Amino acid sequence: GIAALVGTYWTKVSSLPRAFTEGNAGIGLLRLSVAASVLWTAYVIQFHGDPSIQGIYIWFYLVMAYAVVKVFGQISTLMFGLHLRSDVYERRNLAAALFIAGFTLAVGVIFGGSLWGEADPLSEDEGGYWIPLAFFVLGWAVLVVSTALYLWREPGRFQRQIRQERETGAGWGAAVYMVMTATLI
Repeated sequence: GIAALVGTYWTKVSSLPRAFTEGNAGIGLLRLSVAASVLWTAYVIQFHGDPSIQGIYIWFYLVMAYAVVKVFGQISTLMFGLHLRSDVYERRNLAAALFIAGFTLAVGVIFGGSLWGEADPLSEDEGGYWIPLAFFVLGWAVLVVSTALYLWREPGRFQRQIRQERETGAGWGAAVYMVMTATLI
């Protein structure tokens, strides 16, 4: 819950002047990626998750999903040189929004995938939240490394394409790569 609040605070739009938010497609794209990630997690819990996830635990995992896509998805794109506030909110850079939304959705796919299946099908013991969380962190680390390798193929060129030239093709390419990589993870 605390991570969800921190993620919401760091990515909030409400404190921005209306000139930054009005007609900004990037903000809508980011919101869509968060919603799709949480919905994906709800789908996995409902149809493919461990049977012990019931009642209030469903809501706990949905809050965890929201927290990880905000913190590990949107805020952590700083390590790739993209700033949510300055690039997407203030400069209305759609290419940066595509990259951040793709990374956010990829993180959501990985978190939902970490909930897939039974916690421990061979014993009567119940699992715990730390099992899917550990799988998520490992999957997220693989996503970060694979994305860094994808960006490394043209050193220095990616940031110029996204931040200065605002090439949406580069943003789409990276977004599709990250989501497909997350699907495999």
